[in-house]
Amino acid sequence: MNRMAKSKAGGLGGSSALAEMKIRTFHVLGVPVLDVSMSQALALADRFLTEPKAHSVISINPEKVIQARRDPRMAQILREGDLNHPDGIGAVWAIQMKYRHRPPQTPGVDLMEQMAAKAAREGLPVFFYGAADKVNRRCVENLSRKYPGLVVAGRSHGYLSPREEEALPEIINASGARILFVALGAPKQEYWIRDHQRRLQARWIQGVGGSFDVFSGYVKRAPAWVYNLHLEWVYRLLADFKRLPRYGSFIAFGLLAVAEALGLYRPRPLGSAPGGGEPGR
Repeated sequence: MNRMAKSKAGGLGGSSALAEMKIRTFHVLGVPVLDVSMSQALALADRFLTEPKAHSVISINPEKVIQARRDPRMAQILREGDLNHPDGIGAVWAIQMKYRHRPPQTPGVDLMEQMAAKAAREGLPVFFYGAADKVNRRCVENLSRKYPGLVVAGRSHGYLSPREEEALPEIINASGARILFVALGAPKQEYWIRDHQRRLQARWIQGVGGSFDVFSGYVKRAPAWVYNLHLEWVYRLLADFKRLPRYGSFIAFGLLAVAEALGLYRPRPLGSAPGGGEPGR
């Protein structure tokens, strides 16, 4: 059941860069995911930073895929993302089963750090939005120390009043930021980016989830050997059992991804019906 993936941009932001760089688009339960390595993602950043629009960068994981099957708003966000990259092993595994091809895993936390390093080298101003104030501040301090030359255009914690949140895009624009990291957690950060993307002048807008916690030092990443065994999700669960209810989405994702790969389940187009799908034939 090997399938050819599309090599054109499709619904992913309409950027010609994807087609020109021959980056393929796979579909996992209807969600488009790019076959993109870290170096390719950074090459796309070069293109995005010169184009006259704000580009959304979205980490694709099982939880977001399942939510998109139920939530038309999230479905539209994922359909129209400019760079949907396989953040975790779940997306990689599902693509490998369906297409008989293993795409590179590009974790959002690593992509954020690579973009911070790039910003420091090239003098690109960066705005940091989200997390608690002490986490935000420590994240900025640590990245600035690690990457001298990082231009911090501004920062804001993620606990704003509705009035402050509405005014924030103009503050970000006035800062001159070309890169914007949004750490509000999913799905809030995806909703916020979608709601304000057209107002923002930053060219690279990346939802980074709990990455500020990692760079601040308040949360430790899994050891390299755990990551190499693709058990980082187990490490996170053991470190924080409050995450347990979220793992229902992982089970649903796994079952549906297997059924899709075997041809037993054909997802309807995203947004057509909550949890939509039909048996394969």
